[in-house]
Amino acid sequence: SGRFSCNKPNLQQQPSRLKTWRHIYKAMPGNKIVSADYSQIELRIVGQLSGESAYIDAYTQGYDLHRRTASQMFNIPLDDVTDNQRFMAKAINFGLNYGLGALTLKENLKIAIDEDISEEEAQNMKATFQNMYPKVTKYLSAAGERSFQNGYVYTMAGRLCSSRDPGVETQDYTVKNRGKNLPIQGLCADMIKYAMGKLFLRLEPRGVKLINMVHDELVLECKAEEAEEVGNILKEEMEIAGRMYLSALPCVAEVTIDNYWRH
Repeated sequence: SGRFSCNKPNLQQQPSRLKTWRHIYKAMPGNKIVSADYSQIELRIVGQLSGESAYIDAYTQGYDLHRRTASQMFNIPLDDVTDNQRFMAKAINFGLNYGLGALTLKENLKIAIDEDISEEEAQNMKATFQNMYPKVTKYLSAAGERSFQNGYVYTMAGRLCSSRDPGVETQDYTVKNRGKNLPIQGLCADMIKYAMGKLFLRLEPRGVKLINMVHDELVLECKAEEAEEVGNILKEEMEIAGRMYLSALPCVAEVTIDNYWRH
């Protein structure tokens, strides 16, 4: 996909649910850690690539896409959607965008929220999602078929991504699922790398350091008195990079500033 990887240690997979875990990553005395991540960028990219009006309307008008999905999936008013139902809808929105099957969806929901549903219920959820968002469904199906036929896909930025491993016999469904996934995660990688280049030119001469990059998030360290200005520059360049490709809906980068790495 063009994403960076990291090991020993893998700083891209630090726990986020343990609220105090990231407190161990602290700024030097007199400094602040400034981070920004793209808000729901993969779903925004799906909306752009598919032209799905429900996605575009949600992000243009500020609706909660996950809550809307939950409302229709469980056939209840928006105001009656529970946190658990919204979390289930979030898992479905992200998972089904990448070809997640009913059985895997069932297993993921059990792990994520300890919600034990049948495979039939999971299949019904998948069917409801596909009916709710027909353009997303059509786009993903076509992307998977192109990947299967060609063995590669392109991101919107024009970068080629192989969906087959050279010299390795890859199963058909894997190639198709990669074809759905790669243009989305790949475009996010293209956007954030463009932003990183512009940020280097603006911030490196001031002594601001890039200390981590987590797929759709950049983490910087700077002098405390400059943190707010650095945060504004970080947000500006990330959103400019996003607007190069997202023309149908807004691209939003959310900034946090603290003495530690706060997500």
